[in-house]
Amino acid sequence: MHEPRIPEELRKLLIEFGPEELLLAPPAGKSPGRPPKSQSDIRNDTSGADPAPGPPGAGRGTGEIPKSQIPNPKSSSLVFTHDPPDPQPTVEIPPHLAPLPENHLPLVSKRGDKVDTLPVQWLWGQRIPLGRLVLLAGDPGVGKSFAALELAARVSTGAGWPDAPEGSRKPQNVIVFSSEDDPHDTIAPRLRHAGAALDRVLLVQGVCRPLPFRGRDFKRRFCIPEDLPSLRAAITEIWPVGLVVFDPVMAYCGKGDGFGVSSIHAMLAPLAEMAMELGVTILCTIHLRTAGGKAIYRMAGNPAFTTASRAVWGLVRDPRDRGRRLLVPVKMNLTADTDGLAFRIGDEGRVIWEPAPVKVDADRLLGESAGGRKLHQAVKWLREILSTGARRKKEVVRLADLEEIRPRTLERAKRIVGVLSRKSQEDGKQFWFWKLDESRN
Repeated sequence: MHEPRIPEELRKLLIEFGPEELLLAPPAGKSPGRPPKSQSDIRNDTSGADPAPGPPGAGRGTGEIPKSQIPNPKSSSLVFTHDPPDPQPTVEIPPHLAPLPENHLPLVSKRGDKVDTLPVQWLWGQRIPLGRLVLLAGDPGVGKSFAALELAARVSTGAGWPDAPEGSRKPQNVIVFSSEDDPHDTIAPRLRHAGAALDRVLLVQGVCRPLPFRGRDFKRRFCIPEDLPSLRAAITEIWPVGLVVFDPVMAYCGKGDGFGVSSIHAMLAPLAEMAMELGVTILCTIHLRTAGGKAIYRMAGNPAFTTASRAVWGLVRDPRDRGRRLLVPVKMNLTADTDGLAFRIGDEGRVIWEPAPVKVDADRLLGESAGGRKLHQAVKWLREILSTGARRKKEVVRLADLEEIRPRTLERAKRIVGVLSRKSQEDGKQFWFWKLDESRN
């Protein structure tokens, strides 16, 4: 079979750095140069052929393909990120599979028996994995920011976690993105009350605009994924970093519309890869949808936020005690299901955890949360619409439908408000009308 020809410069790179399995026959009349290095020579070579390592404690790779793995698309459809597989017995390729398509891009791959198996690393044991995307979801005002900053404070000091207060770790730096709270009167005071080491917390206010800029218009909001190189540079500069917080993540999605699943996946993939590579946990807060249903489908914006995250936690109020917050697991990809925890927000915004775990069903709890909010809105609406006097039932039901209040919810609101249903007659036709019970309103 005729051997394909490759450029001389690429051949020199392959001869200089590459394992013999990647070498191709030399062009006619050309010397192949010195013999290629053996696999053992390559493994023992410390002359600098391998890419430079990342920050101390970085994740599993540098994200850079060594020169020894430069492919020739005309001859190979695979780029191996390790020593290439041992030569296999020659197998005749079926006619319908040959020849290879022209100008194709090779797959970057790793054979299963060459993959190093490693244990999952945890920022918070069996709850928040290290080097992964983690989602914290809850209704507005439930305390997501309080919880996120409390976790950031513990990372900055190395203090034990709520369910293991006697434990300790090395303090690590934290980077916080917050688009809804002011750093001066809200974020910094909350961190201080939580006992954070403030000199280990970096509060990001934006990204510098390129020169020239006018006046104070020198920064803009951070944008995923365009500004990830800036985040990587900051992590490297203040290493070690254990946690990055986006509160809320939707505020930093740039042009992402929150509806296209594929576009959100493409946006989050570089963030997840960077988290794994550097070994830094990315904690993202997100709101809950108003609709009920299974807990895992209640995240606002897009299902891609849930699927891309390796752990998803829901934060809701205890239906029996509005001052008590319940932190419940919604999705745990890297460990078995675990128990939830409870806390209260005390004076000056300090988070006070309960020591005992909470055994609750996330689907039921988050479903009740959605139903309770809708019922509260229906009660308020019904009381307002009947405050001016009696109205025909058909009219009330029609207006409720326009407000997306379901008939069952409307009936429950009717009982709570104390609505009297009476029959009347007009022009020989009977109809029902609703009015407020004055003894209860």
